[in-house]
Amino acid sequence: MYDVLKHKRMCEASKDNLGNYLGFAEDIGRWEMKHHLKWIASHVKLKGYYQAFGAFYEEHMLGVITFSPAKDFLGIQICYYTSSLYASKGICTLLTDLMVSRAFVMENFRYVELHIDVDNIGSKRVAEKNDFAVVADYDCSKSGRLGSGKMQVWVKINPKYSGELTLEDFKNNDDSYLSPAYQSLGSVFSAIKELQNIAFMVQSLQSQQVGQKRPLQQF
Repeated sequence: MYDVLKHKRMCEASKDNLGNYLGFAEDIGRWEMKHHLKWIASHVKLKGYYQAFGAFYEEHMLGVITFSPAKDFLGIQICYYTSSLYASKGICTLLTDLMVSRAFVMENFRYVELHIDVDNIGSKRVAEKNDFAVVADYDCSKSGRLGSGKMQVWVKINPKYSGELTLEDFKNNDDSYLSPAYQSLGSVFSAIKELQNIAFMVQSLQSQQVGQKRPLQQF
């Protein structure tokens, strides 16, 4: 779990920049301890893959990075921000690289996506340094003090699955790469159903044996 005080200190040090492209952080410099505790508690409660991580050096929080749902169940989205005290030192680039590795190696996701405001030069540099590529753009409500409302979707594909999906699939909005995954899920569900049927049969046989009177046997 994050240290609430460290999170508060990081946000106070970054209050002039943190809310530039993060809507929730526009007034973060005025947050009280209870607000930081509530924010952290909401992320600690996240289930499954959708977790949040804090990066620390000694007694200092350097930044935060979170996992959230992507376009579909084969991918995951990353959001990151770092303390202004440690900006332009490659920390966000390193954190993103670590989280991408976690998503690919430990969680076996096919791809990772980032959603970045077109005017957010810093985040775009992080994406470029981690070999992400722009595959789509969309309009949305402005987020943050400098948000333009125009977002880009950046994607990096897990090399392990480079033969199954490509950046062009995302650019062309071609979801055919999902078919093998759905087929695999279908096989898994069929196997589970078969196991459930076997378990039911075994349970029925056991119930019959318990209720059945055994004849006397001569030895």
